Amino acid sequence: MDLRPSMWGALFGMGCIHPIPTEPPPDFPSGVPSFTDLVFECDAEAGRWRFEASASSWAGGGGVAWSEDGDYVEVHQVFRTVSRAEDGSDEVLRGDVGIITDFRQPANGATVFSCDARPRLMMWSYLLDLEGNVADCQPFGTRRNALRDLSCGEFPGMDTAQP
Repeated sequence: MDLRPSMWGALFGMGCIHPIPTEPPPDFPSGVPSFTDLVFECDAEAGRWRFEASASSWAGGGGVAWSEDGDYVEVHQVFRTVSRAEDGSDEVLRGDVGIITDFRQPANGATVFSCDARPRLMMWSYLLDLEGNVADCQPFGTRRNALRDLSCGEFPGMDTAQP
């Protein structure tokens, strides 16, 4: 068995991995991150919701808040950096929220809302700036129009959206 092609592929692939910058450069443009894109899906087989957000500049994380009725609200600060431009001009963040079956154990990154709940959910996504303050919020999902007139701080539970 000849392993050379696999070995060369692995070695070549390792050279393409670039570390994610963690410190802003000295000439970093100070800006408040805002959403440029937000995509989400629910995978019942994998038992998770997955979110991917693009931001206009570096962000300090972020996440989602959701509710069916406005009384029971879950806030999940799960956005982590996947890639970011060294000059601070954009960032891609991703986060997963696992689906649990025991309603007594929701926590950050674990929800009782299954994929079947999607049409009923009011969903709100938020980005944090580099100091950890809520910088941008966007309603999304099937019932986003019910939230369109709210500001970032008005969605129930957003006061807990801190690092």
